[in-house]
Amino acid sequence: MALVLVQAFVWTLPAVSAVLARVLDPGFPGVPDGLGRGVLAAVSTGVAAGALAARRIAPGWAFGGALAAGLMALCTGGAAMVWPFVLVVALFSLAVHRTAGVAAAGAATTALTAAELTAVAGAPLRTATGAGLLAAGGTAVVWVLGRA
Repeated sequence: MALVLVQAFVWTLPAVSAVLARVLDPGFPGVPDGLGRGVLAAVSTGVAAGALAARRIAPGWAFGGALAAGLMALCTGGAAMVWPFVLVVALFSLAVHRTAGVAAAGAATTALTAAELTAVAGAPLRTATGAGLLAAGGTAVVWVLGRA
């Protein structure tokens, strides 16, 4: 519920929304401005909230839902901003409630997805590799914290 409230609060402040859109927009053509972008952002936020709700019962499904919410949010050009937090929480829950191998596979999937999305956005290979390595380091920290 707090996740949805934070997203709604950000949407009501145009200055905050504009700054976050610049930070979170990876450069995908995505959905054009207007109703479609708003609907996709709302669906992404709903999927993210559902992923958080299921994180203890079905952490694998929650991780998949968080990853799907992130992929949808990237197509909104920064209109949906809660997905990075949801992905970290889902990955942590995966590390806590599943085996080390399953959690490591989730961390690797996240890192590879970050690298691929950076490359698809038109970044040079060097930048995509850097994004993947940065994501790998971050997911490794989440994995270690969850396994501890």
